[in-house]
Amino acid sequence: MGISIIAVLSHNIYFFVEIWTLGGIISVSMNCAFLSRKVGIILASFNFAFLFKHFKEGLPLYLSSSANFLSSQGDRVITAYLLGSYYLGLYQFSALIAGVPLMVLGALGGVLLPTASFYKALGKDEKKMSSISFRVLSLITFLAVIISIPTAVLVVEKFFPAYTSGIKVLILLLLATALPFPIISLTNFIIAARKSLRPFLMLSLLNGGLVLLTSFLLIPRIGIMGGAISQVIVSTISSSFVLVYALRTSTFILGRRETTLLTVMPLIGIYEVFIDPLYLDLLLLLSILFLFKFFKIITVDYMKLIQSFLPSKLKFVALILKIIS
Repeated sequence: MGISIIAVLSHNIYFFVEIWTLGGIISVSMNCAFLSRKVGIILASFNFAFLFKHFKEGLPLYLSSSANFLSSQGDRVITAYLLGSYYLGLYQFSALIAGVPLMVLGALGGVLLPTASFYKALGKDEKKMSSISFRVLSLITFLAVIISIPTAVLVVEKFFPAYTSGIKVLILLLLATALPFPIISLTNFIIAARKSLRPFLMLSLLNGGLVLLTSFLLIPRIGIMGGAISQVIVSTISSSFVLVYALRTSTFILGRRETTLLTVMPLIGIYEVFIDPLYLDLLLLLSILFLFKFFKIITVDYMKLIQSFLPSKLKFVALILKIIS
């Protein structure tokens, strides 16, 4: 995603598509090479009974992924239609920069579903696993957001001064995509617990329609900031839905520590939007670490369990957990 900024800056849509296509090919090839090295050469074969069974189970989620196109790209379409290509480029550039933290967090999210499925198969309590993951991902997400915003602002101001008018939009989009990540990741435990996925299809359709409606209402009045606010609204609704559904299906429990983190989450967003002098970001960073230490949000036992399934490239996370546990 970060490399595709080059295509945006050069105004070349074909180059943009080629970068994404090449990225997908490289990703799949690397996954096959990794699996082949671990378990031997993998030969493609079709088990239609297996494919049909899992396709049927996951169909609502697949359809919701398609419907998510409206919620993720609807604001861009309305921007292009109402404001033209200049503002679309400005908005898309801000969205690309804002999406970088989510890519990093996604590396952790990719570990969660197989881990949740593995421990579910062993008979472990998914409520405990989801609680541990929520706490750890909250810590990492809070730190990532606090560090990413001033970094993104400095990068834009120094290397892309023509796009500085989109900085406020960038901040809102970064918060909308990255800050709810711990809540959205609870979806992995809902899937692992084999709960019904049909509500996610309805949510995706609702989000898509809501993005189009709010973008159409807000963008003519406040420009590209309206598109960013639209994403904040949809992100709030999506994360609220996932949280409520996880609680109702008993795949997540809301204890004192989890409630504290849910309270801190919007406060960080409000701070970053309305206050956020750069020199206080360090103070906010230290405050988050103190919060986790003081409330003992991550215990030593949890830290050891998390360390056991972290990939080698993410062992630095274990070091942070060890300091605050």
